[in-house]
Amino acid sequence: MNRHQRRAAEAREAQARHRIEKTPGLRLAEELADHAHQIVMSMLTTFESKPTELQMQAPYRVVGDMAMLAFRAWPHLRENERFRTERVAVTLDTGCGKTLSVVAFIAAAYHLGMLATGNLARDSEANEELGALSIVVTTSRIEDLVDIQTHLLNLGVPQSVIALQHGKRFDPNRVDEVRKSPRLAARYATVPSASDEQASAAPVLLCAQARIRMGAEQDCANIHYRGAPRSLCLWDEVCIRSTSRAIDLEALDAGVACLSKLSRVTSVIALSDALAWLAECIERLQAERDRQLGEREYAKEQRRLTGLSDPVIARRVRLPTVPDPETRFDEWVQAFEELDDKHGHDLPDLTPLLNMIANGQAYPVRVLTAGAVKNETVIAFAVTVPNSFKPVVILDASHELSRIAALDKSIGVDPWFAGKEIKRYRDVTLHVWSRGAGRGSTEKALAAAADLRSKAMASLSVEALEDLKRAGRKMVAEYIGVIRDAPANEQSLFVTFLPKHGINSERILRDALVKAGLDPDEEIEVLTDRKDRDGNAVYATVRRFGFLTHGKATATSEFRYARRVLLLGTHFLGDADVAAAIAGQRQNLLVEPTRAEITEVICAEAAATIYQEISRGYSRIVRDGEAGRMDAYLMLPGIFDKAIWDALQRRMPGVTRKDWVSEPALEQKVAREVSEFLLHVVPARVNRVPVKAAKKAIDPRGEIKETTWRTGRDLALKGDLAGDWRLHRRTLVRVGSDADVADDSDPYGTTDRRTDEVTSGADF
Repeated sequence: MNRHQRRAAEAREAQARHRIEKTPGLRLAEELADHAHQIVMSMLTTFESKPTELQMQAPYRVVGDMAMLAFRAWPHLRENERFRTERVAVTLDTGCGKTLSVVAFIAAAYHLGMLATGNLARDSEANEELGALSIVVTTSRIEDLVDIQTHLLNLGVPQSVIALQHGKRFDPNRVDEVRKSPRLAARYATVPSASDEQASAAPVLLCAQARIRMGAEQDCANIHYRGAPRSLCLWDEVCIRSTSRAIDLEALDAGVACLSKLSRVTSVIALSDALAWLAECIERLQAERDRQLGEREYAKEQRRLTGLSDPVIARRVRLPTVPDPETRFDEWVQAFEELDDKHGHDLPDLTPLLNMIANGQAYPVRVLTAGAVKNETVIAFAVTVPNSFKPVVILDASHELSRIAALDKSIGVDPWFAGKEIKRYRDVTLHVWSRGAGRGSTEKALAAAADLRSKAMASLSVEALEDLKRAGRKMVAEYIGVIRDAPANEQSLFVTFLPKHGINSERILRDALVKAGLDPDEEIEVLTDRKDRDGNAVYATVRRFGFLTHGKATATSEFRYARRVLLLGTHFLGDADVAAAIAGQRQNLLVEPTRAEITEVICAEAAATIYQEISRGYSRIVRDGEAGRMDAYLMLPGIFDKAIWDALQRRMPGVTRKDWVSEPALEQKVAREVSEFLLHVVPARVNRVPVKAAKKAIDPRGEIKETTWRTGRDLALKGDLAGDWRLHRRTLVRVGSDADVADDSDPYGTTDRRTDEVTSGADF
């Protein structure tokens, strides 16, 4: 056999190895995917867009994943690794057809007669051919389900096969009012809810994700089809399989002490029972905390003496059970709410601890001592998307950004989307203001600008309060300035923090708009991305100024015509919340997260949130593979800036960044102050300054956050600002001096070699 014959034989053998036997399930899956893709393409013709080749391929991949899981046809595929856990994440960009694919898949299944009918004889026969499907679609917002139902009805799917179930009120006389009022929309829906019987009998169920989590302990029996698990779940946005909780142990102790004082002036009977239970909880938690600290001290001593030590092992803590749980728990919540109405600013938030109770019985909890987290913290988690809940297709554009989602190894990711620029962002500009952007710094500045006072501002000096007012006024002026300079016929979207502690960011911005001569409730006509049947452009009436809140600005296209998205602050998870989430996703309460891992998760989740919030605006509209022209304005702290920006660049290829506010970042101000101190304040005879002494001299009132101080200090030392000074352990030393030598007898560098005196803040 010559070389050519050998190669031909090898090719025939390779083809035989890769030949797929078309089983009934695979044939049905292909037929359903083909029909669904045709519907998606026909729906896209109603938009002013010429889809690229990748844009046309992507929906087929999405509906193909759905069909393969629904008909259990994936074992017959060569590349089936992503299906092995029967949970697949599809990372298609926002605005590229994920929702259209859901609608098209269900409509195609109905038109092809593949949906279950409720006729047991027919469905039993169809099941033998794998052709009787029951589907559940779940989102975080009820109104998104209403939109999906409307699309299905328009495509000829009858109402009799669809059930939309929710827990909100419905008033037919207030539908228009609910559509216009976000406050009413939080309590009312625009359509009635299906009953449990209707939901169980419908082959297509639309429900909120909270309903699935509520039924986790019963393997989600509350969403079954006629008593059996459904063929497929289509999950919109991020899927986190656990609900985690964290509460500061010191804050909990202070909260109980506060409640004890208030209980003496109130007649709420349930409060005494709650206090007794909380006191016993704290006693058990503090005992575990003391045990860990004692073992840590012992281990430290062992290391000093022998160089070896045993690690400190955390233990689960079982909180005391609650007698008559269902009744008592409701009474306690009501008692806390009554007190909160009267003393809301004085009461700490005890909600996380109460949420650790399932049906009145406490979950196991764990005490994290200071180290990876800043304060002693109590964490707990519960699995609220059970492992038995499958198959699931997760439609989440930010999945590849989220580190918390990635910790769930039960979710496979479709690799087809990785590295493909299905959507480019060359017309999207991010205007970044480098400054503190967390809830605390943002709301303190806003409150000071609006002459509001909060507990966090009570300890500030007069000078610091004035600085805060100036910062707050500048912040409001910058945001309003963007709007004032924008065309009057373009929509803008603000994303703010939820009202808390008496500080309502949306109300402060609305008042600022009024002062600037703008109507916060003004409506305008905008050109949409749709065409009518005659091919003419379609206009829509929208609110000129929209408002959403951080963490909730996902899965909505209500503001897709907003040419500007302004993020007032950035939503960062707390380190304790991240530690609890890591434990929950790994399903291991005793996992030991490192500080580096927690910081990585904080940055990743912030990037995922920013991406979702930016994508509520015009950038979600795609024309010829390009995101719509849009400007986004956001604040990023220097310590997290690079990590977040790098993640956004990877997810948004082609995006442009510009500096928004020319004012130097707080970290840069600290760097200049460190430089000024080292070069002009420290005496020439002093070659060593403890870091603590330098900080005390520069910031005597302790108003600079530790992270800001460290970043500013390092900026000064790494650049040329601080001259020949450098950091050695916990001491600042002059390079080339006698002090620039490691000294084991002076490990923290507190002594001046020439004067043999300890330098302190008082010396300066």
